[in-house]
Formats: sequence, structure tokens, C-alpha cells
Amino acid sequence: MRNTIKKWVLLTCLGMLVLAFVGCTNNNDEPYDVDIQLPGQTEGTVDTPTVEETTPEVPPTDYPQEPAMSLVSYELTIGDIVITAPEYNFYFVEFMYQAFEAYFHQLGFPPFDIEAPLEDQMHPNGEETWADYVHGLIERALQQYAGARSIGIQLSARELEFLEENEIALLEFATSEGITVDEYVGSFFADMTGEMFMWFLEREMIINTWRMNTITDMSFTMQEKEEFFYENWEEFAPWSDGTRDLEVSSVDARHILVMFSDEYTEEESLELAEAILAEWKAGEATEDSFAILAGERTDDGGSAHTGGLYSNISPGMMVLEFDAWIFDPSREFGDTDIVETQFGFHIMFFVQSNIEWEQYTHSAMVGRAVAELIDQLSDNFPATRRAV
Repeated sequence: MRNTIKKWVLLTCLGMLVLAFVGCTNNNDEPYDVDIQLPGQTEGTVDTPTVEETTPEVPPTDYPQEPAMSLVSYELTIGDIVITAPEYNFYFVEFMYQAFEAYFHQLGFPPFDIEAPLEDQMHPNGEETWADYVHGLIERALQQYAGARSIGIQLSARELEFLEENEIALLEFATSEGITVDEYVGSFFADMTGEMFMWFLEREMIINTWRMNTITDMSFTMQEKEEFFYENWEEFAPWSDGTRDLEVSSVDARHILVMFSDEYTEEESLELAEAILAEWKAGEATEDSFAILAGERTDDGGSAHTGGLYSNISPGMMVLEFDAWIFDPSREFGDTDIVETQFGFHIMFFVQSNIEWEQYTHSAMVGRAVAELIDQLSDNFPATRRAV
């Protein structure tokens, strides 16, 4: 089974590309530097072998070397959404490994035996088996998908393009083995097809879009945060002893980077940065308009998709000049300036300072609100699972 898992990783690395696109922010939209590397791809390249180079004259007769992975056989129905048995098996394996990794990280030791039936292993909550827990994860995820569809959430043109890139990569992997996409995917998961795999990726992207939109739209007044903190601090911040630390622990800021290059002198780069800032000031001059401009003009690929936003920046995370500007005690929302660093000129927009107790409280309030919303989706979109 362990060798099968290694082959499964080659397939699901395509799914990890989804995380690079929609999952590289945390609940506070904090960006991370994600460097995805496909199997066989050398670092820093996107040089995938062509069909002519990789198609063998005779398909290998020993492929696959192991039977396709099949752990469960269920169908799931939520309204008009039908998840077939091959798809459900794929979901089960995917969510099983997600649960394993999450709990291993939290506990520091393997939470369950991957090679033993999950039906025979109890979850730490003592109320269900690990199999029941994974089934629940699948149902809640797809209920979120149903909820997202019900309010008309669709993929953007860029996200659709991203899906197409994944489909092309999947075809290239299959071609390199001299087999069809369906044969390639089916070699990992019994009866799974390439089309089913792409449906999985599309659903995951829609779910992530719904989650990000939901979390972004949640806001709470300072009074609500204070009341929640004093009523619930023992649950999410027991180390605080019910007292509030009023020191700034991190900040949120946007920037547009004009990177130094051989094409421009330093003076020309500064003039370009000044022109971009002037363009923003001549327009609406809002945070939203700054974010749009950052997406269009920044040379920082790591923050272009977030409108130049970096959240929860702790002291020392950024280069010295950047750090000094954002942690200036006088800094207020909407402050702008041009800061020079070793990378170029940064057109800055200050968003907010984050106080530790407030951060923990906000995260706890969002977590509770999301949990309640997911419970509501479970009632609105009941799931029916049956053995096949």
C-alpha cells in the first residue's frame, strides 16, 4: 500500500496546484510564497516533456504495478449533486490523508493506523470512528459546495484557465506513461476517470472561493469583540488569564513593487513608482482601488493575487526599510508612501495594526460563525449516503 500511496501523491500533486491558486491565504488572507513543482520538473522550470518525446512505441505491460486504491464503496446525494462510488472513494482517500496530516501536526504522533480499517479505530472525541469522521468531512465539504452553488458562486476566467492548465498537465502525465488519462487516473483509484478528477478540482475551487468570501465578509465591532473575549477567553486564549495585551503584535499592509531591473535606472524606477502613486491618488484613492492597481502593476508575484496585501506581518518578517515604515507608531489607515529597499521601490498602503487579544478573538468569532453556517448548510442540504 505504501508504494500505492507514493503513486497517489503524483496524481494529487495536481490537486495541490489548487492550493497554490486559492489556498495560499489563511483566514486573514495572509499570503504565502508557494513554489509548486510537478513530478519530474526541475526547480525553477516548467519544462514538461512533449508528447513526441515521452510516448513509447509500445505501452508498458507492467503498468500499473499495483491494484488501484479502493477503500470504500458509497454513493452520496445532496439535492441534484450525485457523487458516484469512484468519486466518493477518491474523496475518502483525500480527506483521510488531510485528517491524518492535520492531527499528526496537532498531536505530534500518528492519530490512526493508515493501513488498518478506519471503522475499527476510534476518533479522539470518543464519539465516532475515524471512518465516521472522514465521512462527515466529505459531507460537510459537499454541502458547502451546494451552498456555494445556491448563491451563484462561479469560477473566474483566471480560475477556469487554471483548471485548463491542470487538465493539460494531467494529459502530459498520462502520455508520459503511454496510456490515456482515464487509464492513468484509474490506475490510482478504481474506475475513476480524468473527467471525475477535474470535477473534483472544480468543486474544491468553488468551495474555497465560498469560504474566502464568507470569511472576508465577516466583521465585528470592538464592543462585540470585547464582550466575546470576556465571555469565552478560557476556550480560545486560556494563557491570557482573561487580560488583554494591548501591544501591537502584527500589521496588515498593501504594496505595489517597482522592482529594480536592467531596463530602468534607479531614477526611472522611482519616477515610475511616483507615477503609479499619482495615478491612484487621481482616482478613487481607496483601499479597493489600490488593490486593483496592485493586481495590475506590481512586480511582486507573491501578492499580486491579493491586491498587494500582506496580513499579520510580525516585526522582522520584512526587510528593514519596509519593516520600519509599517511599524511606525504614528501609522494610520490609508497612509501611503514610497519606500526604497534592496528589491526596488514599494508604494505602500497601510491597512491596520493587529493587537494580539483582538486577533485571537476575531479568529475565534469567525471560527464559531463559520461552524454555525456549516451546521445550517447541513440542515438546508441534507446528504444521503448509501453503500453500493
